[in-house]
Amino acid sequence: MDHVESPLISIVTVVYNGEAHLEDTLRSVMAQTWTNVEYIVIDGGSNDRTVEIIKENDDRIDYWISERDNGISDAFNKGISCATGQFIGIINADDWYEAEALEAVAKAIIDDPDAGVVCGRIQYWKQGRKDFEFESDPSRLHLEMTVNHPTCFVSRKVYQRWGVFRTDFKCAMDYELMLRFKIKGEKFLSLDKVLANMRLDGTSDKNWKQSLVESRKAKLEHLGHPVQTFAYWVFQYARRTIRDFLLRFGFNSMIRVYRAHFSILAKHETP
Repeated sequence: MDHVESPLISIVTVVYNGEAHLEDTLRSVMAQTWTNVEYIVIDGGSNDRTVEIIKENDDRIDYWISERDNGISDAFNKGISCATGQFIGIINADDWYEAEALEAVAKAIIDDPDAGVVCGRIQYWKQGRKDFEFESDPSRLHLEMTVNHPTCFVSRKVYQRWGVFRTDFKCAMDYELMLRFKIKGEKFLSLDKVLANMRLDGTSDKNWKQSLVESRKAKLEHLGHPVQTFAYWVFQYARRTIRDFLLRFGFNSMIRVYRAHFSILAKHETP
């Protein structure tokens, strides 16, 4: 990969009826300490105040569109097709970046021009308060989604080589994509730094069963090993069921034990 002194980073925000938190996302992109940024917003034809909010920030957005799409993968792909930056990050309307996130990514790209995907840590929030941090570990993608997609920045050349999001995946499209890139031999860089924030208020987890089904499908296609893949799917299903039970009945101490011993990635409680 050619050395780049000051890489242009394209950011894509996909939104549909996101008036509640869209401004937080927009401000987090516009407040970045790294200024060589291209910002693209793809709206799925919202009927709340989303488009009004986008228009209010039109002078800081390089391109936006509001029209119906064929699902979130299609919306992601629209944004990627518009991007001209060397690397592309995707941040949805419920999430937001740390102020120095893009600067950290840009420095990593400059230091290692062979990197195809840069990712990092994510801070989860619950009811307006910090809950825990979740690291990214690309070395375990053969097991499950072990990189935090809101922290992922993908080289445009990688998309050109191996394709974009598959529209037949409705929930685990990010896992299929990252597994595909890993299997193809792309180099991942995982930064020991919080790059993005995500709310844990229930909406993001409602399709977890479908996500597990699609993750299993991705592993079968890219890795094979049907017996091992099924066994791990059973493990994931049981693990998630236990977690939901503990959350429902407020067993906070047991939840900490769960995170420490059953989560595939390190989760760190945030004071």
